[in-house]
Amino acid sequence: MKTTQRGTDKGLAEKEISVTTFRRRLKNVCEKLTQKQRRATVWALLIVFTVLVFISVSDIFRNGAKLSEPKHIVPLKILENSKDTVSHKITNNEREQQ
Repeated sequence: MKTTQRGTDKGLAEKEISVTTFRRRLKNVCEKLTQKQRRATVWALLIVFTVLVFISVSDIFRNGAKLSEPKHIVPLKILENSKDTVSHKITNNEREQQ
């Protein structure tokens, strides 16, 4: 959220008004629907969602996509002249232990 010296950004208030307006309009539309229309709408949305999920999952398996495999982590190059870094201290301790 952007803030200015005077408080919150002007766009935030406009966004809240538009969200409130959208919710009020959606509520009015839903209240006008009969019970049968509501049931049909819910079933239609459920079927559309199920089809989209099925398509997505089948596309993953059809293309032979594998789960992401962990890649080898390459160690960072540590500068020898930096005496005060934590990584330098760790490498020095490891060398002393060997």
